[in-house]
Amino acid sequence: MQKILLKSVIILLLIKPAVILAEGNLPPYPAITNAGAREMAQAYVYYMGQSISVKQLSEKLPKLASELNRAQLGFDRIFKSAVETIDLILSKDNNHWSKDKPQLLRDIEASFDNNLVTAEQVKQFIDEIDNRSKGVIPSPILESLLIYKPAFIRYPADEFSQGYIETFHTIGHPKAKGVDFKIEYPKSWRPQEGKRPNVVQTIVSENGRGLESIVLV
Repeated sequence: MQKILLKSVIILLLIKPAVILAEGNLPPYPAITNAGAREMAQAYVYYMGQSISVKQLSEKLPKLASELNRAQLGFDRIFKSAVETIDLILSKDNNHWSKDKPQLLRDIEASFDNNLVTAEQVKQFIDEIDNRSKGVIPSPILESLLIYKPAFIRYPADEFSQGYIETFHTIGHPKAKGVDFKIEYPKSWRPQEGKRPNVVQTIVSENGRGLESIVLV
């Protein structure tokens, strides 16, 4: 009971995810679904909203500009490459993205009313950006940023080694039959309830859309 199903481990090691052989600056990347494309777009909007907010707030409150830019640069060092990859993939694979993106960016800028923002709120926003750089980002935005971070596409194990980890614990689970067991898995993977009576959990790559999985029985 306290083990990962051996067959599933073998599958995890041998099956490579379906990838698109990319062109130009893109590494080979996972084939995207409609749901995946929506989540990628959501991550892009999240990033651009933050970036545009930093720019506008820096202009309004120049005394806080250096701290705003420091926080943004810290975020960019970790996640900007993922945002750029998302943009490139959507531009290549989605016929509407390149056409609709300029209006999307205009809408983001227009939605921001910096007349209502105080210096204290900006300081809180700076702290929030610092926390985002540490991975405190809502789902599924964080998962998309991790999935499409070029370094993790090339070397998936680096996601785990860099601390983007979740833990599944069987304690209290009705199918665990009293067994206390836990397993760590990459944060971009999604746990799902097992469909069979003795399957406690299935943990699937690419936020539940991938071909790699871990099965706990």
